Amino acid sequence: MKLIKGVEIQQKVDLQVDQSFYDEIARWRCWYQGFYKEYHEIWYYVQGIKRSRKMTTLGMSKQVSQEMANMICNEKMEVSCDNEAVSAFIDPILEENGFINNTQENAEYMMALGGMVAEVFSDRNNIKVSYVPAENFIPLSWDVNKKIDQAIIVVEQTRKKDFVYTLLRSHLKREEGDEVLYYIENELFKASVNDSTLGQPVDLAIIYPDLEPYVEFPNVERPFFAYCKPAIANNVDSNIPLGISIFANAIDTLKTIDTVFDSFNREFRLGKKRVVVPNAWLRGAVEKVGDTSRIVTKFDVDDEVFQAMEMDEKNEQFMDISPELRSQAHISSLDALFKKLSHHRRVFRLTHLDLRLRD
Repeated sequence: MKLIKGVEIQQKVDLQVDQSFYDEIARWRCWYQGFYKEYHEIWYYVQGIKRSRKMTTLGMSKQVSQEMANMICNEKMEVSCDNEAVSAFIDPILEENGFINNTQENAEYMMALGGMVAEVFSDRNNIKVSYVPAENFIPLSWDVNKKIDQAIIVVEQTRKKDFVYTLLRSHLKREEGDEVLYYIENELFKASVNDSTLGQPVDLAIIYPDLEPYVEFPNVERPFFAYCKPAIANNVDSNIPLGISIFANAIDTLKTIDTVFDSFNREFRLGKKRVVVPNAWLRGAVEKVGDTSRIVTKFDVDDEVFQAMEMDEKNEQFMDISPELRSQAHISSLDALFKKLSHHRRVFRLTHLDLRLRD
């Protein structure tokens, strides 16, 4: 879905964030998931026939995001507050929402996609915390320090038969005298499955009968969401408050790593032992044992090591044509690339095809 264009059309607003930035987020997600079709789908020709295969990958985008997330958020993390009354109020809420575990997981998504949003809402008089991925968050306004105070969130998409229903939640504010009033608008849109837009607005009650379309929050000083991003500068679009993936500027390195690892994998798969033997040795001969006969061969016909070749009976022999494996060259290349990809204290290394970390 072209989210930005759809929101601009339906909300009749001119957003300051361009669709091209969300296309970048989609590309980062593909790399994080380990398959970017434009690079990892390889086309080649065999005897004039066009074929394709999926490149073997190491999934380093996932590894880098995971390690960086573990550095800032792990099971040892604690939430504390100097005000005992406030602490007594928020501790049960965080515990009920599994805040520590969920934050660990979503910190990894933040590193991979460049951002993450924690949204607070009420569900049957219980305070809940939900997490919004980067591609589902659209900032509407921010201050001089790029602190976002208004935004649109794609809360959920529901498919029913041939239609997709999209719930948008807008966190907005307006000035009333000397005060600022925060309010939330919930809107539901319906589109066909093959439609790349939001579609048309429909009644909330179709999917969410208990959800109010408009809610005001008097005496509130800040929005009900918090946007987090990696502590690196956005060199994709420096004019917006959104972050970039931790590996956004290392895509070329990631490509090279996967190219080398794919070659490494094929080196073993295609470079296994090969022995050429006379065709007659695999064809077999009839041997009589008592009153019965059986076909015997000098070699196992199901063994891929042996390749048959027509030979003169006088020159029948076997020939070892196994190629020399270049395993050490591949390992050295990968180690050099890992060092380039690594951050200051930890170094990724490839040892016996096992990805490990070294302090």
